[in-house]
Amino acid sequence: MARIIAFWGLSLPDTAHTLEVNGVRLHAWCAWDTLFLPGILHASAEVRSLDPQTEEAVELIVTPRGVTGCSHADITISFLIPNGTPDQERMSRPSWIFGDGPGLVQAASSS
Repeated sequence: MARIIAFWGLSLPDTAHTLEVNGVRLHAWCAWDTLFLPGILHASAEVRSLDPQTEEAVELIVTPRGVTGCSHADITISFLIPNGTPDQERMSRPSWIFGDGPGLVQAASSS
């Protein structure tokens, strides 16, 4: 039996991307979702996303108006740019947040 496990960026299973909104822990499908969901929810969120290379936590404060706090001096978010036509496999790959450490360098050199 097929079941829905995620919708509009929210995920039932645990993920590497969490938001805490009004004391409730939510899971996001990818890093990008943690940046727009506070606007949809009309609430600020404490975001925690794991750098996929170092597994170090990157923490953000995201309000409906934007990011107001960050645990790192510099971060980078990855996006896969579609090559013209939407393709389910390419569009369903998650985005990630990289901290200002060696994780981004490792990811860039392996791509």
